Amino acid sequence: MSYHLHNNIMIRKLFFLETWTLAITSNYSNIESINQCDWHVLKPGYFQYFADPSIVKFDENDETVEIIYESIRYFSGKGYLKKLNYSFKKNEISEEEIVLENKNHISFPNVYMHNDRQILLYENEEENALGIINYKDRDLSKLQDIKGQYLDPIFAEFNENIYLISSHRSESGLVFNIQLFDNNFRLQENHVNYIENKNCIRNGGKLIKEGDDIYRVGQLNNSRYGEGLVFNKLTQNIDGITEKEFSKLLPRDLNQKFTGLHSFSCNGNIGVVDIRIAKFNPIAVIIKLLRRLRKYGS
Repeated sequence: MSYHLHNNIMIRKLFFLETWTLAITSNYSNIESINQCDWHVLKPGYFQYFADPSIVKFDENDETVEIIYESIRYFSGKGYLKKLNYSFKKNEISEEEIVLENKNHISFPNVYMHNDRQILLYENEEENALGIINYKDRDLSKLQDIKGQYLDPIFAEFNENIYLISSHRSESGLVFNIQLFDNNFRLQENHVNYIENKNCIRNGGKLIKEGDDIYRVGQLNNSRYGEGLVFNKLTQNIDGITEKEFSKLLPRDLNQKFTGLHSFSCNGNIGVVDIRIAKFNPIAVIIKLLRRLRKYGS
């Protein structure tokens, strides 16, 4: 190994930290042409972190999009939920606000409309629970106390029924899970036969509806977390629901400098993805050490 190459590797280990940020576009049209969009990448500060983005709403008059996402306490690596308003007129964040935080790691937020209510669904694995609360008017009261492991949970509506799609860990790996909800968000016995794409068990965002077609976004994690996304097209018949891979989106499809990608959200012509990048941080080695101590000391 040459002297200069060795020095470059040491510098990156000491002063660069892999972090997540967002890329946003206003010319999204469909899944098939997603890699042709013009993406604006948010440049995070030393202690900023943007992951698991989900569009809540888009104000066409102000050209402002509201996005809920996971941020982290930078030294511990524990996540909490924030929202931001991004202005397309100014190409910048116009407002940021904490939505929900506690002592445990929470992530993967999505907001759904149901019977004039805004429901916030999120991952709460460290408390062995499903995060499900009211979101509208900042009323963050709990809807149900549902215990269990629910990784990357999303709602799905099929034939006027509401389902919870998530996954959980087992000794053999990740397991896909679909359960039925009643109108009060109590879990019921599932009666739908759903055949999933086993190459992307974890969800990578809400279901996407384009015309008559429905897609489930899955995370591609064959070799490393954040390897990319898989868009699975759903087919419904009398036997149930089957999904098959329609297309993939890898980090390099957007930019050769991106090293990760694991969530996507769209609303009309607005699209947002999270991307992993290597960013200079003067105390990167300290942050890495503290996170490692938390991971192995917990």
